[in-house]
Amino acid sequence: VVNYFFTRCTGICPRMNRNMDKIYEQFKGDPRFQILSNTVDPGNDSVPVLAKYAEQWGADPAVWKFLTGPRNELFNVAVHQYLLNVADSLGVNDQFVHTQFFALVDQDRRIRGFYDSLKPDDLQKLKKDIRTLEKEQD
Repeated sequence: VVNYFFTRCTGICPRMNRNMDKIYEQFKGDPRFQILSNTVDPGNDSVPVLAKYAEQWGADPAVWKFLTGPRNELFNVAVHQYLLNVADSLGVNDQFVHTQFFALVDQDRRIRGFYDSLKPDDLQKLKKDIRTLEKEQD
């Protein structure tokens, strides 16, 4: 499961990550399951900042990875690989305008679905689709 957020966010990010934590808690025991939470604020969200943030969620870094990198690479991966709607707002502020959607990506890097992280029905569908994907991998 892939998402975009930033650690200083006071808007939708805390709700998104609370919902991601529920997904994490349910599937963290499956060695094939991973979460990639990418920052949209690489200027602030350094590796130590993300490590501290991950600790707040009790995230096992083998399962739930908090990622940063060069802003152009983060943007390109979001748009071209995960097809997630982000906009580079450089010049307005140092962050991307990011989406509340999660993407489910399989082991072959194919997108299996998009889920609104703020809608309970979408979260239930994501859980169902993760289980379906696990069965396919068996």
